[in-house]
Amino acid sequence: MSGLDIGLSGIAAAQKGLEVIGNNIANAATDGFHQQRLNFTPGLTSFRDGFAWGTGVDISGVVRVIDNLLEKEILQQQAIGSQVEKELSTLKTIESTFNELASGSSLSKTLDDFFAAIRDLSAHPDEVIWQLQLLSAAEAMTFQFRTLGESLDRIEARLQTEANAVVDQINELSAETADLNGRILQIEVVHGNANNLRDQRDQRISTLSKLIGISTTRGDLGVVNVIAAGVPIVLGKIATELKVGLVTSTDLGLGAKGTSVFNSRIEGGQISALIKLRNNIVADIHADLDALAKTLVDAVNTYHVQGVGSDGAFSSKTGILVTDHTALSSLSPAVKDGTLYVRVTNTTTGAVTRTAVTIDADANLAAAATAISSAVSNVTATTLNSGNKLKIDAAAGYKFDFIPAPLPNPDPSPAPTFGSGYSSSKVHLSGLFTGSANKTLTFTVSGSGSLGNGTISIDVSDGSSTIATLNVGSGYVVGTELKLGNGLRIAFDAGTLAGADTFQVTALADSDTSGLLAAAGINTFLSGTEARTIALRADIADAPGSIATAMGSELVDNANALRIAELQDSSQSALKSLSITDFYHSMVTQIGQDISNKRLRHENTEAILLNLGNRRSDTSGVDVNEEAARILMFQQIFQAMARYINSVNTNMATLLELL
Repeated sequence: MSGLDIGLSGIAAAQKGLEVIGNNIANAATDGFHQQRLNFTPGLTSFRDGFAWGTGVDISGVVRVIDNLLEKEILQQQAIGSQVEKELSTLKTIESTFNELASGSSLSKTLDDFFAAIRDLSAHPDEVIWQLQLLSAAEAMTFQFRTLGESLDRIEARLQTEANAVVDQINELSAETADLNGRILQIEVVHGNANNLRDQRDQRISTLSKLIGISTTRGDLGVVNVIAAGVPIVLGKIATELKVGLVTSTDLGLGAKGTSVFNSRIEGGQISALIKLRNNIVADIHADLDALAKTLVDAVNTYHVQGVGSDGAFSSKTGILVTDHTALSSLSPAVKDGTLYVRVTNTTTGAVTRTAVTIDADANLAAAATAISSAVSNVTATTLNSGNKLKIDAAAGYKFDFIPAPLPNPDPSPAPTFGSGYSSSKVHLSGLFTGSANKTLTFTVSGSGSLGNGTISIDVSDGSSTIATLNVGSGYVVGTELKLGNGLRIAFDAGTLAGADTFQVTALADSDTSGLLAAAGINTFLSGTEARTIALRADIADAPGSIATAMGSELVDNANALRIAELQDSSQSALKSLSITDFYHSMVTQIGQDISNKRLRHENTEAILLNLGNRRSDTSGVDVNEEAARILMFQQIFQAMARYINSVNTNMATLLELL
């Protein structure tokens, strides 16, 4: 090659170098642009006259200055950061919805007010002003529950809508990435330069990583393949669309369009956050809130059904409409095999009877109504609304209730056995049984003689052991109450007892071991099975005197109100053995802790991304000052090559003149 050709190769190299620098500077502020550099290689060696001679400079290509490992780390951290950011923003929204920093409208405040109102009513059980205060507190509490439940419903629905929208963006970006792969392949297969297209393609992949966690592999001729959610969403110039579907009846997942297999274990990006929020984070908060509401309803109703208010016992009670179930065990709360004790009072004579009704959990509501009607005299139970609502009515001159207080005299069945001169009417029971389970107490007389004389005594057994021995002989004052333990008391009128005398007393801790009354809504205070359906019963709101404060035989005590008030701080097995108050506080605290953890992780990810971005800028970014220096270098090369060519031309002209 002649010296002229060497000079021309240098000028061409300098000119191309200036063009690349111009492109760099023009894109200095373009997102995703990577600095480009010319690759120079010495020209092919020429052998002449026994020597190797240089032939100038060749341009082997224009390359992007890029660190592929760094780029992959940035994609990974962007996916993590985007996921955490979305989770954090949603948790902040939920925290704001719970509004625990507000003084008067939070669920915590309305729960406290509700139980405080019950305590106030227990001090004034027959006064309307305190009854109305409790009704107002119950309305405020149930309204707050419903507000939170409906808000979480909307958040979950919005998360699903957002998930569909994000998948649409993913599909659009995948299609654009595959299209750019095809264009890059088309150019570079004929040894063209597609660096700007590569930047555009990589920018879409970067945006894609914020939407979903991805992994990339590089193929031949600049092609990049992308895998997400276990699906190759970009394979060369072919894109596969994703769609949102149900993994279970409630959980969302992601899969390839056209298939029925969905994966809920997605890591990274907004879609991962949306799926985890919808399936786990928000769903768990919602489930806890529903559990709290249901436990509150069930616990309050379980006690309320067994009491009466200042209006007294009932002439008629109608339950709630339940869904059509073939078995009582399917109701909520579930009915189980057990016994319902119905107490009936003759309003004319004051005579009181109690009847045990066996409830079969495998039967339906109509069968339960038949069982009550068949067993209990002067009471009729029927079903309404095609068998989905229970109604209980007393005959004229009678009233009924379900209080657990002992009957005034020993149970008539089995019939008490007394000798001549004594009867069950001379035995007087009072108090309220405080045991944890129903007991049948058997009283057996030892010795004989008149009460208050001799060595006569009575052994009291609960079926497993003797719980008390009552001295009713010498020293006993007739009519004096003796303590049986667990809140019950007994007194005897004057008369004679014999060693063969015996009688029984049913001590009730629960007058409905089946749970039928609470499930059917007979004499319940609250209704609903979850946060968005909890409500104060309309019949209670319309009749404040029906608030069941009493459970003693005189129907004027406050024992039922007191034990309902104690629910606030009593352990509940359905709430991880926490009390209602403690469980709610743990919910709110957990949300706060999750926010704190997410915020810290987000800050850490942002710091990592900032550091990685700085490193990428140092590696691939355009430094205008550095490019300006390179302009001077290529200008000098251009000028030097021009002088070189001029010198060669001059030498050639001189040589020709000499010839």
